Amino acid sequence: MREVIRTALARHADMEVVGEVEDELEILAALERTNAECLVIAQEEFGRPPICDFVFDKYPRMKILAVSPGSDDSVFYWMFMEIRSTRIETSDVGVINALRGNLERQRS
Repeated sequence: MREVIRTALARHADMEVVGEVEDELEILAALERTNAECLVIAQEEFGRPPICDFVFDKYPRMKILAVSPGSDDSVFYWMFMEIRSTRIETSDVGVINALRGNLERQRS
């Protein structure tokens, strides 16, 4: 699978492999050294690999491609941050409810 990915990336001048690690524990340090925008990892089991949470915590814009070496399964993970807004009542109660996240009480 590693060669398939390298071959695919080699066809695109704007993409390159900037590093590889053998041990999952080295991923965060490697990301810090390389300023990578995407991460490709091996995924042995179904479900989001735990390393994704650590990566997204430090690099919320990272794109992660998890490939299964034993099959043709791949999963692409990214974090989507959404900014929301709502009008609030300009009062003591309205401000406190908003700061506590109790916005449902304000809609009438």
